[in-house]
Amino acid sequence: LGYPVKLAGLEYSIGVDKKGISLSFGGYSDRISELVKTVTQKLKQIKIDQETFESLKERRLRRYKNFSFQQPYQQAFYYRSLMLEAKKHSIWEYAEEISKIRLRDLKKFAAALYDRHYVEGFIFGNVWKDKAGEAVSTLLKNLGGKELPRDDIYQESVIQIEPGKTHSLVEKMNVKNSAAVIEFQVDQHDPKLRVSLMVLDTALQPLFYNDLRTQQQLGYIVNSGMTELEKTLG
Repeated sequence: LGYPVKLAGLEYSIGVDKKGISLSFGGYSDRISELVKTVTQKLKQIKIDQETFESLKERRLRRYKNFSFQQPYQQAFYYRSLMLEAKKHSIWEYAEEISKIRLRDLKKFAAALYDRHYVEGFIFGNVWKDKAGEAVSTLLKNLGGKELPRDDIYQESVIQIEPGKTHSLVEKMNVKNSAAVIEFQVDQHDPKLRVSLMVLDTALQPLFYNDLRTQQQLGYIVNSGMTELEKTLG
């Protein structure tokens, strides 16, 4: 599907994250509705043979197992998110579950995935209102199912650290190196606070890099900056 779409001057992408599935379409506006129709018709049909399925499973499982051999700073940032995101599942849980999944389970899941859904989108560019409405109608028609109430959609939950308290986690790594990630939770999202942190971010980053990498030439991987987990700033 990808190559013919590109030849027609169009493009699309499909992404998956903890909140659901994201679709994006681009290209000539007069063909967008047709592209939406073609892509969404295939979303509920998983055409894959057993050999390919097993290969994809093995590739994903290998990725989970190789996590402990990543750069220490990459592992440290992962553990940081694991500590602060209340609903985050670990890759070790994924590794345990993936071995149980069968091809028939995947096909059954894909067929029922859109039985209830909440759709949010944004259309911009050289697109007339009627064409935009046509694309949205095509998407909803092909997905089928019923609307999922907004209150039932996935909501990120970030653990709030009490003032004066600390949370720490120390893990022994398989690689011969080390890393440390320190985060200071500041407050909930506020435009003025966010801009202030962005200015501080801009001021701090060169200082960290210049002192440790340029002046002392220690060769460390260093970074500082603003963080934002849902509405929690740091």
